[in-house]
Amino acid sequence: MQGFVGLMRSFARPEYPSGGASPRWHFSLLILAILLAGCAISPEPRPVEVVNPRATWQERSRELAELREWSCVGRIAIRTDDGAWNLSMHWRQRDDDYRIRFNAPFALGSAEIVGNPGKVVLRTTDRGTFSAADPESLLFYAMGWRIPVSGLRSWILGIPEENEFIDKWEIDFSGRLKQLRQSGWEINYLGYRRIRALELPVRLELENPRFRARIQIIRWVLPPT
Repeated sequence: MQGFVGLMRSFARPEYPSGGASPRWHFSLLILAILLAGCAISPEPRPVEVVNPRATWQERSRELAELREWSCVGRIAIRTDDGAWNLSMHWRQRDDDYRIRFNAPFALGSAEIVGNPGKVVLRTTDRGTFSAADPESLLFYAMGWRIPVSGLRSWILGIPEENEFIDKWEIDFSGRLKQLRQSGWEINYLGYRRIRALELPVRLELENPRFRARIQIIRWVLPPT
């Protein structure tokens, strides 16, 4: 069976039917799955209505923005007009350093992306390596697409990306982010779980006009207090 790099190269071949979708787009979906940067999940508690949702949201978003170390294990399902993919991932974050492990089903292989503010490296099981100064440059170099992957670090925690314009945001009656539109993406939060003193997303959808990604977080791990 072809290795992971072979699979990616098959996506990058220029030969495809006239009028069909570029294989580069398939590659971009796989890389985005990697960045998204998480055993059966227990039932989600019923949301509790708070007296002042806006004040609760302000306090919650401040606490989440100060969370410097965490990891999550989960699954992502991607659907486009061209097909669908089901993937698993393990994301570890410490300050600005991150390590994200991606596994495809049916023995298609795995990949790991390791990054910090100065460099991002993508490694695959068959020793294919891609590198760039930042995630956006890596994606552009690999397939010619610019995707705001830096926002995923914040979105997966249930907060907007810092210092980026927010087109729309909406909170629920518990003071948690319900919907966010930012950087050309719409993020809908479908479920939360309390992890110690924090409520963190366990089900969310990320979409733009080209495709939809549905994410389920199976396990959150926070550092000892």
